[in-house]
Amino acid sequence: MKIKLFYGLASLLAVFGGKHACSQVGADTFMVLQARNGLPHFFQKLERHQPVTIGYLGGSITEAAGYRVQTEQYFKENYPHSNITAINAGVGGTGSALGAFRVGPEILQHRPDLVFIEFAVNDAEGDSLMVCNAIEGIIRQIKRNNKKTDICLLYTIYEPMLKDLQHGRLPRSVRLMERIAVHYKLPSINLQHDVVKLLNKDELVFHGEAGKDYGRKIVFTNDGTHPATAGHTIYTNTIIAAFKNINLDPQTTAFPRPLYPANFEKTAIVQPGEVQRTPGWKTVTAEKELQQYLKAYPNLMYAVDTKDSITITFKGTYMGIGDILGPSATGAVVVSVDGGKPVVRSRFDSYCWFYRRSFYLVGPLTDAVHTVIIKKDDGVIDKAKLINGHSSVYGIESYQPSRIYIGNVMIIGKKL
Repeated sequence: MKIKLFYGLASLLAVFGGKHACSQVGADTFMVLQARNGLPHFFQKLERHQPVTIGYLGGSITEAAGYRVQTEQYFKENYPHSNITAINAGVGGTGSALGAFRVGPEILQHRPDLVFIEFAVNDAEGDSLMVCNAIEGIIRQIKRNNKKTDICLLYTIYEPMLKDLQHGRLPRSVRLMERIAVHYKLPSINLQHDVVKLLNKDELVFHGEAGKDYGRKIVFTNDGTHPATAGHTIYTNTIIAAFKNINLDPQTTAFPRPLYPANFEKTAIVQPGEVQRTPGWKTVTAEKELQQYLKAYPNLMYAVDTKDSITITFKGTYMGIGDILGPSATGAVVVSVDGGKPVVRSRFDSYCWFYRRSFYLVGPLTDAVHTVIIKKDDGVIDKAKLINGHSSVYGIESYQPSRIYIGNVMIIGKKL
């Protein structure tokens, strides 16, 4: 597949309401870096040999020991006189909607000097308005916490994006994020560029088969999404090259008004013990497979009876549940808002042969007082069929329970 790299500045102007469209231009206008106001405070501290903290907020591509670890090592090697701390706030299978709730407790409490935001892949199929509200909410939370914290957006790539690239379009999630980056004058690095360049030169296989010999070609992924070691190295090299052109002089600019008035700037996290619940809920304690999640969910609870429920009353526009998916998870939950018709939300999928953090949101709602009731669905599912042969990872006994998990309650607004 030969991909035409012709979405550059002119194409961006068209996307963002400019007068001039672009039919086709050269590959050089496929911008790797949009420097804007740069990362001045971060590099200023490095040049002064001061300690810095870097937060990496994203999905599984960030969570993996790939570009995150490689760029951390780059900083440590090139700025040996600064004490550099890195925060891994990548959570697989989650996008910016959850990121808006995570950025405070997982990154901002560590007083970061630079925050990378990587959600282009996980937000690729997300609701457009929610993505915009979430990304802007993350940015506003970071800047409200400390206006000198620098922010850099990273645009990763996965296989379904190749169709947009082939037709000269920035992928949808990138277009949405770029509009916000322009508004706040934040730098962004398009990590797709060098991947596509190598693909066009027939020096890269985007989706390789495990164990197959491709000669000198670089295998970017083995699943179409998650970079292999060499793939992460491409990302790292793109970031390092872009940093050499990022502005180092602090710019004095007023903090702009929101693009999206309903953005996720004002978030609240409530522990499950603080909400109304029936007596059947139990606290996770001894289950060894869930211990790794107790840092994020220190009061993780579960129920097994369909008669058990939690009730949340709040004023705001969204309410969500941070939970756990995996072998022992229930098939679905039932959500009722303000006494309306209950809605069933699936909580077991083909990836539930392993445990992972997850979440679901209820909304958007009118900015008013709402009461939400959540309980376990009484439906029965065929877990073995859904996981499609992966039951060997955990014994069959691990799939017998059917639990509704609650790690925390997330609110855009405030709890009443």
